[in-house]
Amino acid sequence: FVDPSWVKNHNLAKRIKITLESISRAKKENVILVGAITDDFDIKDISFQGWKFIKLNRDASILGSKIKFAFLKDMFLEANNLAKEGDIIFYSNMDCPVHPDIYENLLRENDPAVEFIRKDVESPLGYKDLLNKPFVHYDIGVDGLALKKELLIEFLKLLPDFIIGEPHWDTAASGILHKSFNVVQNLSHLYHVKHDQQW
Repeated sequence: FVDPSWVKNHNLAKRIKITLESISRAKKENVILVGAITDDFDIKDISFQGWKFIKLNRDASILGSKIKFAFLKDMFLEANNLAKEGDIIFYSNMDCPVHPDIYENLLRENDPAVEFIRKDVESPLGYKDLLNKPFVHYDIGVDGLALKKELLIEFLKLLPDFIIGEPHWDTAASGILHKSFNVVQNLSHLYHVKHDQQW
């Protein structure tokens, strides 16, 4: 989780604001929003209504990174600890807005494993503009995963220690999923605002 007010890059801050608005508009009663935090402050100081925050015990700085990227496995483990049997755990990148029907669709379809192929759009004015923008699917752009708790436990046994925000954790995670499980692809519910790569 990144609070857009912490971000110096105006383009990234705008993308995060749109993403947070999309998540809050899509949220349902039986959905828990969980933000993983790596920064050095007390999670009690964060006040985003309806969110639960978890402070992760490690980040990419242990490998020399200047940015405290989280480890994908750590976030999945924390979410798994909160989940009950039969729950669906959904992860997406912080700058990927979601369609208003995303959670409703996940709960209705109830698939054990779903990967979200992102819809790339040019920079929208805001959330409402985003939904009306023309898009192009980015075929290897798996920027979201949704896994049933029971399948996630098996997936975590196979998942190496990937850092988010760096290439190519998503492509590798997708390959592991497809080799080991039946995976449904969702082409409709995850957006990505085009931007210059900062790797």
